[in-house]
Parts: sequence; structure tokens; C-alpha cells
Amino acid sequence: GDHGDRPVSKKHNFEFAALASNALTDAHVRLEYDFVLSLPQTWHRPYKYDNLDLHRPRRLLLSFKGGVKGRKKTYEYYSHRWIAAEYWEDAEDVEVDVACRNGWRKVPYQSTEYEEWLLNSTFVFCPGGSGVSSMRFTEALAADAIPVVLSNLIPPLYPDIDWSDCLVRVSEARIVDLPRILREIPQDEIRSRQIHCRSLLHTVIGQTRLDNEQVISTAGRNEQFQRVMEIWSYRIRAAYERQGFRKGLRTPIPGYATSNGST
Repeated sequence: GDHGDRPVSKKHNFEFAALASNALTDAHVRLEYDFVLSLPQTWHRPYKYDNLDLHRPRRLLLSFKGGVKGRKKTYEYYSHRWIAAEYWEDAEDVEVDVACRNGWRKVPYQSTEYEEWLLNSTFVFCPGGSGVSSMRFTEALAADAIPVVLSNLIPPLYPDIDWSDCLVRVSEARIVDLPRILREIPQDEIRSRQIHCRSLLHTVIGQTRLDNEQVISTAGRNEQFQRVMEIWSYRIRAAYERQGFRKGLRTPIPGYATSNGST
């Protein structure tokens, strides 16, 4: 639904239900209870780029391409895009394109320019739009780029999944200095983050691919759902353990070892 930066409509009261959403911020999420999800890709990496070296030289240090929708409601997260467009340094290795768009006309995410920027950027700025999350987060990972996110973003399946060795965080006050901040990151750290980002993409989120202009699902498409189920199962077992229910269970949890070693 259209809830702006709220994870759910005010019409719903989830009370004690665990919430899975891609719009949870650090102000909304109940850590170790709710599940933060990623937005699905709109740009899908074509198979023809499978042989690209993860540590290949990139033309761009940093890039962002997106729009601001001119609608009746104004969302605070769009301001980060304007700041980037207005204040980032004018350099050959920094590209930013922010356009004001009316209605819901889509940015041409499959355009040649957008694809070229993604595949040739070391870092991709991933600010939110109508909400705190961005589809560019997953798209940057799919392009072997390192996502740069705002400090209030909760990455997918955090805190069960640690993203600190992959993404780069920046506060709102430092967006204007982002190119300079990224230039100061050592090459060894960049290479390490690239490796961690690729691993998390394949083991946590999964991705869809593009073949002959058709979106093709890979075996990893359901990775995020599988990880949610695994984490949920672990949390239930951990809750029983913490509350001292283990010995008193009359109906054992499937797969959960009892005190005598049986399951």
C-alpha cells in the first residue's frame, strides 16, 4: 500500500505478530522479532555479464540515477537525491542524474545508461524514495557494486545477518561529502567488501536474471524466503531456551533436541 515511510497502514494493528516488510526503519523495527526485507530488483543482470571480474577496474567511483515523483504527497527521502545532485563534486568518476517525474512514469531502469552506470560503479548510492528502502540496494549487489545507504536503513534480515562488511553507511549530514569519504577507503577494504557483498547477495537475497529480454528466475530466487524461515525457526527455539521451557515441553518442537538427546 501507499504508506510513505510507515511500514504498514494505520488501519492495521499487528500487535504481537511478527512483521515482514521492506519499509522498516530503525524507528519501527523490533529487532530479533520483525523481518526486514529487500525491495525486489527492477534491473536484472543479463547473463552476458557473468564473466565480469568482481574486482574489475570501474570507470566510476560513485553513481546514482533516479527520479523524484511530483505528487500531492512529498516524501522526506527524496531530499537525499536532490542533495546528491546539487552538492556532489563535479568529477569524471562521479555521475548523478535526478529527474522530477509526474505520476508513476517509470525511470528506464533497463536503459543502456543505467545499466552501464551500475556495472561500472564501485559504489552505488541507494537512498530511499517513498520509503526508506531502495530497489537499488539489490541492483547494486547484482552489479557487483557496493551499496551506500543512509544510517537509518536496516538491511535485510538484520541483526541475524551481518552486513557491516559489505555496505557503507553515511549520515544525512555527510551526503554532500560522500565522494570524498569514499575516496579515502583503502583498495584492500574495497576488495573485501566486494567479496562480502557478492556472498550475501547469493546466500541471503538471491537474484533474478535477464536472458533475451526475458526475466529468468535462478535457483537463488527464493533465498530470502528460505533465510526468513530458518531465522524464524531459530528464534522460536531460542525463545523456548531463554524462557526455560525446554524441559517442560509436552509437545517437542520438530528438529529441536531435548535434554535426553532425542528430537
